[in-house]
Amino acid sequence: MALASNVPMLGTAMPFGFILALATLPLRSATKAPAGLKRILLFAGIGSASFVLVCVFKGVEIPDSNVGQSLSFAIFLFAFSRITTSKIEAAQLLAWFTFGQLLYYLIARPENTLGGFDDLWKYGIAYPVGTVLVYIFMNSRAKPMLIPMLILVGIASIFWDYRSMGLVCMLSAVAIYVKGGPRKGRPMRAIVGGIIVYVLSEVLPSAMKAGYFGLEIQQRTIGQTLDDTPAILGGRTESPLSIAMIMREPLFGWGNVQSLDPITLAEGVRVADFLGMHNPAMYLPVWIRAGHRVSLHSIFFTAWVEGGVLGVLLPVAILAVLVLAIIRVNGAMMPIVVFASLHGIWDLFFSPWGGNQSIAFACYTILALWSLTQVRTPEPELEPTPRSLAGGTR
Repeated sequence: MALASNVPMLGTAMPFGFILALATLPLRSATKAPAGLKRILLFAGIGSASFVLVCVFKGVEIPDSNVGQSLSFAIFLFAFSRITTSKIEAAQLLAWFTFGQLLYYLIARPENTLGGFDDLWKYGIAYPVGTVLVYIFMNSRAKPMLIPMLILVGIASIFWDYRSMGLVCMLSAVAIYVKGGPRKGRPMRAIVGGIIVYVLSEVLPSAMKAGYFGLEIQQRTIGQTLDDTPAILGGRTESPLSIAMIMREPLFGWGNVQSLDPITLAEGVRVADFLGMHNPAMYLPVWIRAGHRVSLHSIFFTAWVEGGVLGVLLPVAILAVLVLAIIRVNGAMMPIVVFASLHGIWDLFFSPWGGNQSIAFACYTILALWSLTQVRTPEPELEPTPRSLAGGTR
């Protein structure tokens, strides 16, 4: 199912794995479902219903992305809970899914990946490669090289104009360093890790501005700092508009983000100015794109804007599960849980729904749920790859 989730059915955008997922719905699970599963499925249903009801009440078009992706996420999450019984199997599921993504991008080569290797890396294979490498390294004799590998992939990603991938790799390396080793020395490692994160947050932007990562990254970094975009926004400029729209309709939402009016747009500009973004010419074309389409570029904020507090229940639940998994996970599966959860958190705030992201989030969530359910359960090491990808244990 994980591999089939990357194979689109002819004439549709629906993956073939969706049929397999539906086929698992009547099956009985071999073990008790992970804690929290039913609550997340409930939130997915409530969120989807809220998007539809708000749109009907306000007389606006129903947003396909939020409704469709939320339901797809729920179906795949339920299916994955039927075919996995532990965090080991959930990690194998994620590895196979990302391996399928890697094959898809290398073979099918979607249009946005044809501009060169930089585009292929950024819009296609970066996270699949990162996830597969983490899985292979943590289950092989190369495990001591896992942290250096993440740092190298992070640096390479910055060179290839994918700064968010670089950030996720660096943070993952620090988190794995902090959580690895004896529990007794964890507070000191946390202090050292915090210092490393601070140094990276200061040194990397300066290095990018100075041109050490190439002229294109230098120009883009300088361009994004002309309006003093706060670092907490991850280089994205759409968040002030999201905040303004939420302030106007905090409880019930707008129904559809395309319902933005001039008054709220002006309020978004004021929020941006308050946050230090003083050049509207830099960010307004990002907010209002070709065809007058409004872009918030955020799963979390779009859900709140369109569905109100009920619509954002699912992203909040996913966020809580991923954060808790990073904090509480232990054992051999810790590196892939940390990497996948950090990636999921970034995408929740700074990426829109698209492609097979609902399936990816179902993989991250089932892995996090099993990790939290079995947080005190020791697991056996997997066989060194390639057999570990086939599910062998010892």
